Amino acid sequence: MVSCIATGTLLALILSGCGQKIEVPSEETTAKIGVVFTTAGLGDNNFNDMVDSGMKKAVEELNVSYDYSEPSSNGEVVTMLREFAQTGEYDLVFALGADNVSALEQVANEYPDQNFTIIDTVLSLDNVSSIAKNGADQSFLTGVLAGYLTMEEGFDKINADNKIGAVMGMDIPLLNAVVAGLEAGARYANPDAEVLASYVGSFDDPAKAKEMADALYKQGADIILQGAGGSGMGVFNAAKEANGYAIGTGINQNSISPDEIIATATFELPTIVFEEVSSVADGSWTSGEKIWGLKEGAVGCSVEGSNVKIPQEILDKVEEARKWFVEENVEMLATIDEVDAWVEKYVK
Repeated sequence: MVSCIATGTLLALILSGCGQKIEVPSEETTAKIGVVFTTAGLGDNNFNDMVDSGMKKAVEELNVSYDYSEPSSNGEVVTMLREFAQTGEYDLVFALGADNVSALEQVANEYPDQNFTIIDTVLSLDNVSSIAKNGADQSFLTGVLAGYLTMEEGFDKINADNKIGAVMGMDIPLLNAVVAGLEAGARYANPDAEVLASYVGSFDDPAKAKEMADALYKQGADIILQGAGGSGMGVFNAAKEANGYAIGTGINQNSISPDEIIATATFELPTIVFEEVSSVADGSWTSGEKIWGLKEGAVGCSVEGSNVKIPQEILDKVEEARKWFVEENVEMLATIDEVDAWVEKYVK
């Protein structure tokens, strides 16, 4: 099912349907953009919603036309990408997520004159722009926060086990880097901290994510980062039941469960999407790999919206870690296997 958010006169689409429309002043459209969301769909309080936010800003400020589709399964992604491409009307078509890279590769090769952007992974083709975050950068500061907090004696919900958890959606390089960054940050603050990680195998299975989070809390983790997309609500529900803490990712998720979520490992994806669309509108768009990280201000740590009162001393130490990382031009690791060497180089 394809929904449409467009500017000016609405063109007939060779697509499977049309839904909500947001009208803006009838000026000449600067660019026409199509987006194929992930199977988690809009309302995921994460990845899809962030892209949608950036696109709506582009509609309002750049006068672009924005059409989107929401697949119910990964198998529909190829069809939806192809439907956009075959019209020949779109200046850019977005695909989202590492699990859709093969679908985009197929369609991008079929339509070499169509420009595409994929987010959260890398695909090296002449007509594809790859926007990828540095996963380890994203989780580093929340790792620092968790590393200090898990040592805070007498703090509500903190035990003596010195363990931090992570529940990730898929066992893929990007999310392994997120776990690595979490552990690097935790051990920067607390060299003896232990990070336990589990992988759901899906971004839309909150029940399984909850089971995994339950198990990690029982193993002694008092803080768990969720990197499981739509599955992440299961982690927050587990935190509430287990009287534990959680960390969100992506869009600020603190208000979802403000008594349990201490912070969010943020990713400024709406701004990045807006900038990508802006480059299409002004004619400066290029293909190739574009990596966004802590030094670029694209990722970070936010406690805004959380009811958990983190001691100011810890928050100051997190900010010190951010400045150290940027000013010393620290090289962040990419895999969990590199954490020990990274700690040996930068911490001990």
